[in-house]
This record gives sequence, structure tokens and C-alpha cells, in this order.
Amino acid sequence: MAIGAWAALLAAGVLGGASLCAGFVVPRRRLWLPTLAGTAALLGLAAATAVVWRLYSRSDTSVAAVMIGLAASLGGFALAASLWPDLLERRRTTPTTVEPGEDDGALHVIVLTDAEPEHYSPAYVAAAMRDLEQSEIPVPPEAVRTFFYAQERARYRRIGSSPARPVARAVAVRTSTLLSAQGFEGHASVAFCAGSPSLADELAAGVRAGGRRFVVALLATADSREVDRAKRDAARLEVWRHGIEIVYTSPLWSAAGVTEMLADRVLEAFERKPDDQDGVVLVAEGQPWQWDRTHPAAAEHATFLCQRVRAELVTAGLCEDKVRTAWLEWDDPGVTEVVRHLAALGCRRILIVPATLPFDSVASLLDLRSSADQAAVDEGVTVGVLPAWGDDPAVAAALCDRILEAARELGPHEKGHHAAAGEAPS
Repeated sequence: MAIGAWAALLAAGVLGGASLCAGFVVPRRRLWLPTLAGTAALLGLAAATAVVWRLYSRSDTSVAAVMIGLAASLGGFALAASLWPDLLERRRTTPTTVEPGEDDGALHVIVLTDAEPEHYSPAYVAAAMRDLEQSEIPVPPEAVRTFFYAQERARYRRIGSSPARPVARAVAVRTSTLLSAQGFEGHASVAFCAGSPSLADELAAGVRAGGRRFVVALLATADSREVDRAKRDAARLEVWRHGIEIVYTSPLWSAAGVTEMLADRVLEAFERKPDDQDGVVLVAEGQPWQWDRTHPAAAEHATFLCQRVRAELVTAGLCEDKVRTAWLEWDDPGVTEVVRHLAALGCRRILIVPATLPFDSVASLLDLRSSADQAAVDEGVTVGVLPAWGDDPAVAAALCDRILEAARELGPHEKGHHAAAGEAPS
């Protein structure tokens, strides 16, 4: 019986630690499960400790039992933390081969974008952590990473849900309307660089539906690492063996309509002719320097877009030295530093503009406002934050132009009609 009591003590401790770890990771709607397991573990620890006391009737043995239970709990926490990435990893379901359906003679359009999930997803966080680790970017130990899940869950709770994917679908709907005005029919489906549906999923669905010619429209500022990975995953389907043609559009950093839209938003926000007391912070996303080595275009294109917007604003009357670029993360200068700098230059009204973000995210909705608050500028200085591009008509128009240009690379197509891959966006 003594061996059983000690074994139960160890098992309850491990279960309690693992339950605590799970409590930091799982979505709030599933917190009942680790709570139930943790309660059972706590009762088990209490029962095992009571049995040990009854067997030995010695205080030092009871203290040892408590310490062993605590050590087992720490071990269970560390074990669960090390297992979470593998447990959360979503297995690919996209087939490695695709059987084409009967040729429908239509052009299929897929809008590809890098948008975070609408609701907190531990699998998404785990994939991001693993991605950083595989890129040799320093990350905290596995046990410490557990708290990042809880932090991300709390951030999602603050905003309710991320608007990124709904906005991406809304842009696809607008683009579909513009394509229809050009003589095409149907809609544009949406694929995401991370999560489901992926580009490979949408491409496979389109091929099975009879698609032979595809245009993948990049709803992105630049050819990023995430976009490149989505292209590689799609290439593994080897649809070219069936005579399938795929053309990718260029990113939107050079779209004149997007540049003008961003500049117009700034000027409208000032509600008057700009003067030397107005300042603008053009925010780009940024990426680790390790990624700059393999995908330098991401930072270059973001910088070019900000420079184009800056030129528009200077032409409209803003002071050249009071329109600055900042980085949301990874790179310097940061938003807080630039806001302080503009305030020191005498700006009384400062606008923070997420210039390279196609849609708002958890980071833009929380971190931009937080960065402005951290600047702690004088009371006479007002700092505002503009929304991201969203489903502005200029974005859909830029996508439509690039889709039509890419379609010409595929040559004339039968009946002049467009059919979409996948289901209609909702």
C-alpha cells in the first residue's frame, strides 16, 4: 500500500502540473477540461498525502510527500510544455496528388493573403514559435513559452476577434464584383498563408472542379517568407503534370491606387490643410534580420511603399522631416521612438498610419495604441491611430488590375468567363 500511495502522489502531481500548463494554452471555451483535471489532481494529491501520514504518522514524511508532489507538478508542467508543439501541430490533409476533373474552360482566381485566425488558436501560436525556432531566432525555453499562449489568448479577448480574415473575404467579394464588371463571372476564393484553407487546399479543390488555368492574387505588400512558403506547399501538388497553369500577381507595394488611398486617408484625418505642426508615422510590419537574409524583398517593398506615401503627403503640404517611417516589430526605429521624435520637433498632432498592413490584426489594434501611450508626449499633443487598408475599394481595384494583367499572360480563355475555386466568401 505504501508503494501505491507514493505512486499515486507522483501521478497526481504530474497530472496537476500538466493541467496547469494546459490552462495557459487551451482556448477559454475549453478551460473546463484542464480545470476538471486540475481539481482531480489536487484531490488526488491531498488523498495521497493523507495516506502517507496515516502510514508513517511522521511530520517529516508528510513534508517529503508535499515536496515530492510539488516536484512532480513541476515535472508535469515541463513535460506538457515540451509536448504542446507536437500535439498542436495540424497535420496536412492536402493530397500529394490531385485527380483533375473535367476541363471547365474557365479561369480560376484565388486571393492569397497572410491573415491570422479570427479567434485565438494555440496551433497558430505553436506554429509561429516553431517557425522562429527553426530560423535560429532566439526564443524562450519551452516551459516559458507556455505563458506566451496565455498572453495571446488575453490579447484576443481584449479585442473580441481579429478582423483580418473577414476583411480578406470582403476584399475578395469586392474584387469579384469588379471582375464581373470586366466580363468575368463568379467570385474570388480566399486562401491563407497559415491555417485553413491553404493555397494548396484551394488549388487542389479548383483542379478537381475542372480548373486548368489559375491566377493567384497576392493580397500583400510584398513577396514575404509566408507567401513563399505557401507557394512551395502548392508546388508540391505538381499540378503542372496535368497541364495546369498558375500565374502569381505582383504584390501591392507599387499599386498607385493604394498609395493614393493611404495619403488621402491621412489628409482627411487632419480635416484641414496640413501645416508644420502635423506629423505622420508610417508604420511597416518588420521581420527578424534572419529573414532579411533570405527574403530581403519584404523589407524593401515595405520601405518603398512608405516612401511613395511620404512623397504624396509632402506634395500635399506636410513638412518633409515630419513624415517618418517606423516598424511595428523587430526593426528600429519603433513607433514609440518616432512619436517622441515628432513631438520633439514641435508636432501638435501626430497620426500613426499602418501603411503596409492590408487589414487590422491583434498587433495593430493593441500595439499601435500602446506604443502611442508609451510615448508619454505632452498633454497638448494628440496622437491618433488610423485603421489598416481594410476592404477599401482601392485595394480591390488594385487586385483586379493585377488579376487582369496576369490573365493576359495565360492567353485568351474559352468563353471569356471566370470560375472560382472553392466556396463563395461569406
